[in-house]
Amino acid sequence: MKEKKVIKVYLASPFFTTSQIELVNKIKEVMDLEDEIDLYSPMHHSKVKLSKFPTEEDVNLVFKDNIDNMDKADIVLAVINDPDSGTEF
Repeated sequence: MKEKKVIKVYLASPFFTTSQIELVNKIKEVMDLEDEIDLYSPMHHSKVKLSKFPTEEDVNLVFKDNIDNMDKADIVLAVINDPDSGTEF
């Protein structure tokens, strides 16, 4: 039996507003139905959580975590319907 290749997908998207959060949740819900997709969503999977008033150190940790996970991904899926500098990076 041939082993299925799992595609690692990094989901780049803003998640500040209710509609952005709902869209990220919907994308995750659909992607999770696929056995061949291993989705990493910073909103859902980041080990680094920012407070309402993050320090520079906190922001740098999030940046490093995001870069590390993008490097591990086979593809990046970017949601670009709302302008966001982090997603556009």
